[in-house]
Amino acid sequence: MKWRTGPSGAEGTATRYVDSATGSDYFGDGTRANPYQSIGKAYRVSSTKPNLIVCRGRFSEMLADGNHACEIRGDYYGAATFDGAGYYVLYGFSHNCLIIQNTGVGTYDLAVASGSVAFAGVGRAALAGNVGYAIYVIGVAGSSVLMDRCSLYWGCIGGTTAVKYVGVSRPRHNGTYRISLGSHSAGVGMAHGTVYGCAIEDRAKHFTTGQTTFVSTIFGKFAMIANDPQMGYTGCLFAADCKWYYLSGSDGSTGTVREIVVTGTTSAERQASVRVGLEAIYEELGTASASRVYPTFNDCFFSLQTSDEIFNNPGAQDFTLKTTGDGVINDSTYYGAFPPAVNVPILDDSTGVAGSWDERSASGCVCVSDNAICLDETSQSMSGEILSKIVQINPASYQLNGIFAAFMSKFTDYFAYLNKNDVMGSERYSAGDILPVGRYKVKGAVLYQDVNFANNAIIVVSAENTTFANDNYVSTLIPIEQPNIQDVIYCRCRSTIYVQIKASDGLQRGATYLNFGTKDITYHGRVINPGESFVALNATETFTCSGDADYKIGVMFDDTRVPSTEWVPAQNFGEYFVMKQSGAIRLDDDGVPVSSGNYLSFQTTANGGYSDQLRKTIINQRFVQFAIFVTKYDHVA
Repeated sequence: MKWRTGPSGAEGTATRYVDSATGSDYFGDGTRANPYQSIGKAYRVSSTKPNLIVCRGRFSEMLADGNHACEIRGDYYGAATFDGAGYYVLYGFSHNCLIIQNTGVGTYDLAVASGSVAFAGVGRAALAGNVGYAIYVIGVAGSSVLMDRCSLYWGCIGGTTAVKYVGVSRPRHNGTYRISLGSHSAGVGMAHGTVYGCAIEDRAKHFTTGQTTFVSTIFGKFAMIANDPQMGYTGCLFAADCKWYYLSGSDGSTGTVREIVVTGTTSAERQASVRVGLEAIYEELGTASASRVYPTFNDCFFSLQTSDEIFNNPGAQDFTLKTTGDGVINDSTYYGAFPPAVNVPILDDSTGVAGSWDERSASGCVCVSDNAICLDETSQSMSGEILSKIVQINPASYQLNGIFAAFMSKFTDYFAYLNKNDVMGSERYSAGDILPVGRYKVKGAVLYQDVNFANNAIIVVSAENTTFANDNYVSTLIPIEQPNIQDVIYCRCRSTIYVQIKASDGLQRGATYLNFGTKDITYHGRVINPGESFVALNATETFTCSGDADYKIGVMFDDTRVPSTEWVPAQNFGEYFVMKQSGAIRLDDDGVPVSSGNYLSFQTTANGGYSDQLRKTIINQRFVQFAIFVTKYDHVA
């Protein structure tokens, strides 16, 4: 498996690589070709500490140290998860592209470097000598980091430096220092943050002096303290399931706690109700005007949507934004730490198997292991694919050509092949070779026209007779022979009519079928519930429906019996689905297959057509199928 992150400085020393599945602490040397197995080994293997540790896999180990020069980075977001298992901490490092879970709360027995005593957790101080002092709270300053059920340094969300693109979900505290927002000094406590899941009894006020501002941050299911001193919010979104409180004490266990009921049907009305409710409490308690504290809102949005309507799946810590939710401002701007994304949730089907992708359709070098789609390195095949289950959308609400397109430019480190054909050429170009005009993928790291390009970067060659040079190690360029249409996601979309078949009509290997009725069916030993789809393994078996031999299912996608097998851009709806009768394709009087692509499919039998023999969907349904296509390439040194 190729690494996506290239080294910064000498590989194996300044930058060390760790893979929990394939690495070895005994025989590894910290290079991409021979990584370590644990992050601790990569960090402590020598007295000279690395500047960067790149990792992938799952880790549960003690990683507390006062060093603040080392960065721990996932190879890409989602590649690495640190699980503290309730008693390990990840303290003293910069973090990037990590999912961090279940870190323990620091104790006096768990000291790090300069003696952080009871405050160790996810985060760090400004310098090793500042460990343990609230004045130097930084928290986690990184990019694309999600901390779920983690202890935070001094319980602080935010920091003295710019904390950006960080998600905090269900934060934990040590009982002494509850969860607070802010930083020590004036400035931005967090920008583009996602903050979720904290009750008032676990909250504390901003505990240091100086105005702190949260910018472009989403708060969901979070207890907000309206009279938190010197707190400001700029361009933030507050989900409807956030609750606002007046708190006379320093935290939720002290003083008077009063909930402020947020009312109104517009953002402006809901925002105004927070101040009105707080003012009413001040009047009731007889609080002097000079002692009254109010929140500062600048261009904030008080949503009528809950967290479940804004995020794709917050209960499973998926805080990517629904493209139709209030978290998306426009095509290029969004709230929070994580970008808009279409969510195809991994749900259990009738057998308890992860059901979004049909594991039985995996072929070639693609396999399913532990409910995850994986590259099978043992396969001799150099290509493979897997088909998704059927995804149903409402075409009145979603335009498929815009689902991914509007946000593709945000993910410049990722390149998707958008059609079924192999888009990479077989020829390789080495340093010094003359490059024909075209597009190339980098394998290694190169210098082209005074610009450094890392591994997997795309180079556009528009000038004749140009060459490239190696950047630190031998590299090659692979031509991209069929450039994809930009800003389009390719998928397979069923038109508004599809064929119904009975068990006696037979199935076709590789075809996709939908149980659109109200009864359970059985195929290949698996119960297929109503609404589930499946991919047929072979043409020798068919489905059964207990007590109903005439029960029908829908032919969704059948590449073997249709005029077209093309995977089309999402904006081009339409695919052909044929009618099969007694095992044979039915033809019209002109010899054309009766299918959704046949114009007579839209006419009744009385008018010489077949629309009453084909199943029509209602107007708010559209069925889509996705596929993952994988092509392996030989390793390049």
